[in-house]
Amino acid sequence: SLPIAPSGRKYVDGLNPFQLTLQQSILLKSVMEKITCSIDKKTGVITIGVVDQDPYVAATLADSVRVRLQEYITAYRTNKAHVDVVYYESLVQQSLEKYKQAQAAYAAYADSHKESVLASVSTTETNLENEMEGAYSTYNALRIQLQNARAKVQERTPAFSVLEVPTVPVKPAGPKRMLFVGFMCILSVFFTGLWLCQNRASDLSLSLVLCVIREKRRQIARNVLLALLFAMVSMFFLPRRYHSNMQMVIEEHSYVASGIKTASVMLGVNIGDPAGMYDAFLPITYPEFLQDNRLLGHLIFSEVTTADGRTMSYGAYLRKHHTPLSVA
Repeated sequence: SLPIAPSGRKYVDGLNPFQLTLQQSILLKSVMEKITCSIDKKTGVITIGVVDQDPYVAATLADSVRVRLQEYITAYRTNKAHVDVVYYESLVQQSLEKYKQAQAAYAAYADSHKESVLASVSTTETNLENEMEGAYSTYNALRIQLQNARAKVQERTPAFSVLEVPTVPVKPAGPKRMLFVGFMCILSVFFTGLWLCQNRASDLSLSLVLCVIREKRRQIARNVLLALLFAMVSMFFLPRRYHSNMQMVIEEHSYVASGIKTASVMLGVNIGDPAGMYDAFLPITYPEFLQDNRLLGHLIFSEVTTADGRTMSYGAYLRKHHTPLSVA
C-alpha cells in the first residue's frame, strides 16, 4: 500500500494532520518555508528547491521531497483505479461463490436422478444447468472487468524521469555579507547626519549638510567605523543558507497509455480509451501538494545527514537548529 493517500486520515508516528499540536504546527510551518516547488507550464518540468543552514541537509531533504512528491502524485492518480480493483475483487469473489453453489446444486441433482425419465426431473435439471452457466458467465465477465481495472492501475501510474539530481551545494546562497556591511555603513551615515542636523532643521539645506560633514568628519568617520565593525562582527553570527535544487518530469499520458493499451489488446483485455484518463486537477497544481500536512508530516520524520556525519530525523534536526528563514 502507498504511504500517502489523497483521501482518508493516515497518521505518521503520532502526528494527526487534522489536529496538530503547537509544536507540530511550528515544525510544519518551518518545513514549508524551506521548500519551494514549481512546474514549467510549457515543458512540464517540476523543480524542487530546499534552503537550509546545512548543505548536506538541504541536498538530503530535496531528495526526500522528490520521493514523497512522487508517491503522493502516484497515489492521487491511481486512487480511483485502486478503489475499482478492490470493488471488482469483491464482486469476483461473490460471483465465484455463487457459481460454485450452482455447480454443486446441479451436480447433486443430476447424480440423484440418473435413472429418472420424468419430464419434471429433466426440466429441473435444465433449469439448474442454466443457472450454473449463468453464474459462470457472470463470474467470467466480472473477472475480465477485474483484469481491466488492474490494467488501469498500471495505466494511470505515472513514470518519473529525474533530469537533475540534488547535489550538496558548495557556496552559500545567502545572506549577502558584503551587501549587509554596505547597508550598515550607509545607515550609519544617514542617522549620524540626522543627529548632527537635528538642531538646524529650520534652515536645513545642501550647503549646510556639506558644512556639517566637513566640521564633523572625524565624528562621522568614527561612527561609520563603529558601524562597520559591528556589521563585520554580526555577519559571522548570521546563519548561512544553502540552496539545493533538483528537477524531474512526468512522462506524458499519451505515450504511456497507448503502449499499455496495445499490450492489453494483445491479451484480450479492454481498458478503454487512454484519452479519458486525465486527472481532475491540472499538473500545474501538483506543487500545492507540498502544503498538505500529511506530506509535510512524512518529511518531518525523514532521515537527514548533517555536514558532520550525524543522521537524525528532520524534525529532530529542526528542533536543534531551528531558525526561521525570516530571521536568517
